[in-house]
Amino acid sequence: MPYLVTGTIAIILCLIWIAAAPTFALLLIGVGFWQLSSNLVHGPWQAILPDAVPFHQRGLASGLKLFCEGLAAVIGRLIAGQLLGLVPTWGSVAIGAAIAVPVLCLILGIIITARGIHLAPSNELTVPRRSIREALYFSFSVALRT
Repeated sequence: MPYLVTGTIAIILCLIWIAAAPTFALLLIGVGFWQLSSNLVHGPWQAILPDAVPFHQRGLASGLKLFCEGLAAVIGRLIAGQLLGLVPTWGSVAIGAAIAVPVLCLILGIIITARGIHLAPSNELTVPRRSIREALYFSFSVALRT
């Protein structure tokens, strides 16, 4: 859960950075940090399904998760487009609303997730303790024999 919360806060900060970027270079840097933050959230979020959903419902849960992510992307772009289309009449209020809507959705989503998902500690998985040298070796080594 800490990665989800930290990543969500980082995404919010990156969205504000992207919206306020005065130069193209700062915009690209903001998008790069946003992508890193997004990956910080998506990894643990993907791992929650096997931990929190019974085996026979994982396919349905995975499908619903993917559908909702796609739906949120489409609806988010439509709302942002509508709000940014109001800039000639609303001015900076429309830009602020275009920033505030995804930020509020992210905050609401992480609150619901943090309060609604209670994972019990798993006793099934034991990870052997290794030194940093061993961990790096086993992470990047290739087994040539089967």
